Amino acid sequence: MINGITFDEQTITAANMAHFMNVFSGHQSGVTQGCEITSDANNLYIAPGYFLIHGRQVQIVGTQTVPLERVDSGALYCMAVFEIDLSKTNTETSFLQGTIKTLTSASAYPVPTQEDLDNGGTVYQYPLARYHVTSSGVDNVTDLTGAVDVNWIPASKLRLVGTTLYIDE
Repeated sequence: MINGITFDEQTITAANMAHFMNVFSGHQSGVTQGCEITSDANNLYIAPGYFLIHGRQVQIVGTQTVPLERVDSGALYCMAVFEIDLSKTNTETSFLQGTIKTLTSASAYPVPTQEDLDNGGTVYQYPLARYHVTSSGVDNVTDLTGAVDVNWIPASKLRLVGTTLYIDE
């Protein structure tokens, strides 16, 4: 079977689009516009903007507030992530495959799950920020987002033949 993706009367699926976005971005994840992260004593704030995460495009509409974790004793290492979970099913009115969550560990900063979504994986967690919390409060809030480098392909690797654009190795 042959599947036409970008042809008349054919359908491009989310998986098709994400695959090509991931390839053409050089397998980069990151901010493409906005999404500045700030914090106060109680919350992280993610400003409106756009992310590209493993080829998936995400828009933050309005400032997102993420409550900071608290402890009565001991300490926690925390990491706020944007989680893509393709095992969930979206509806026309609800986006269920993406959410912001906080991972925690008592011993070290958590390692996010980053499965290959192009090859059967279903969960990819993109780090947003990390911080350390004790009974005295929160410290060391660090923004972990990075910008997507839109100039990752040197112009010398691009070759136009007629109407076809080639990327040389």
